[in-house]
Amino acid sequence: MDYDIQPQIEYEKAVGEVEKVWNMSAADFYHALGRREYYAEHDVLYTWIDEIKPTSVYQVGIGFGRELKPLFSKPYIKKIVGMDISEEMLKYLKEWLGNLSEDPRLELLHGNICDGTTFKDASFDLAFTLGCLTHVPRRCMPFALQELLRIAKRVINIELFWEHVPHQNFKLFIHGNPPGFSYDYPNLYSQLGAIIERTTRVAGEGAGEAYYIIQVRK
Repeated sequence: MDYDIQPQIEYEKAVGEVEKVWNMSAADFYHALGRREYYAEHDVLYTWIDEIKPTSVYQVGIGFGRELKPLFSKPYIKKIVGMDISEEMLKYLKEWLGNLSEDPRLELLHGNICDGTTFKDASFDLAFTLGCLTHVPRRCMPFALQELLRIAKRVINIELFWEHVPHQNFKLFIHGNPPGFSYDYPNLYSQLGAIIERTTRVAGEGAGEAYYIIQVRK
């Protein structure tokens, strides 16, 4: 693996560095082999969503909209809001979604979960992330989770989890990609007073990767 420690340090400390990194990575991310496919973690996500049947959904870290696209076919969903830190990624989202990007149920936001949101408490039936919190710096993780709990009645997080660092922060650049962090989500949510409703794990799309999936509520 290619380790690059100095950019990771800046990514961790500098407020604007996260957005800068994702704007630079947007094109490669969108065109990378396999990014447009759906995997086992998506099956879990949509199965749980079908069981919850939320009328309103909020996704943090929408990327180019891969996870949002199937939501438009679910008749019980009346409102879809997606936020991403990268303006460049949002441009690719409009290409990926095509006419769906004009759907009146959809609202797109450019923002950083570390800065919070302007939504009122319990504005959404469900908030979720997939491979987003994995790249959120340690300094703002408790706040990010608290904000998700605040604006949504339920939260689902599907995030990378490395077995060899189960309860510590794992941060590095791998081949130029943004750094990844392996967090102990059950412990973090318990500290915030959240109720853990269910969890599971599935194999990730890369060798040696696994996704930890957790559903919580206040």
